[in-house]
Amino acid sequence: MAIDRISRQQAKERIDQYLRSTASHAIFTPNPEMLVEAAHDAYFREILSSADLTLCDGFGLRLASLLRLQRISGADFVHDIFEVADREGKGVFLLGTGNASVLEQARRNILTAHKGLRVVGTHVGPIISTGKNHGRIINVIDESENERLIDDIIDVAPEVLVVGFGHPKQEKWIYENLKYLPSVRIAIGVGGTLDYISGHVSRAPKFFRALGLEWLYRVFRQPRRIVRIIRAVFVFPLLCLMYKLGIYKIDS
Repeated sequence: MAIDRISRQQAKERIDQYLRSTASHAIFTPNPEMLVEAAHDAYFREILSSADLTLCDGFGLRLASLLRLQRISGADFVHDIFEVADREGKGVFLLGTGNASVLEQARRNILTAHKGLRVVGTHVGPIISTGKNHGRIINVIDESENERLIDDIIDVAPEVLVVGFGHPKQEKWIYENLKYLPSVRIAIGVGGTLDYISGHVSRAPKFFRALGLEWLYRVFRQPRRIVRIIRAVFVFPLLCLMYKLGIYKIDS
């Protein structure tokens, strides 16, 4: 799976190109934790590889690239998308958080920051669990609820779809459902970004982010994330080293 070697400005130019096109585009922002999961989930790996734009979201991933990749956080990049969508008069649909009040506050804060933006719809997201089907790990969804969601998105015809289910659910949902949404030109998975925007969850201060210590801030603020943080901070570098030494092979 290749990560795009691209600057934030170049990525922003891609947004403009995508919104002016007649095709749909998936944007994913993998971080070390996601790549650890993709190493043993072939379907997830296939999905990440299928993206039209794959951005480096994680200081550890940048280090693993020997600083060749520029870190472009999804939490920051989504505002670039809002900015371009605002300028071009394109509609945005916000999907995720699982909490109506959090999602509504996120919508209000987005409209405060991007005053001309058209947020044409919101939805907290369908019930999703992970299961097996035809030998592949996929999303098992309440199909009737998902069909209603698809119909709602089609009715309001957004050009931008922001999906915040957390990985790998959001990437799998986009991969499996984007083809049913003819108006959507950009679909992006944003993890907990809508929670950050709403103020429901505080993001690490810029000082921590600049030093690549956002994980340390999260340990103190959200101790329940410790297993996820261990994967990103310790397991990912170990897998990288083992892979380069030929000790570890990625599942086919």
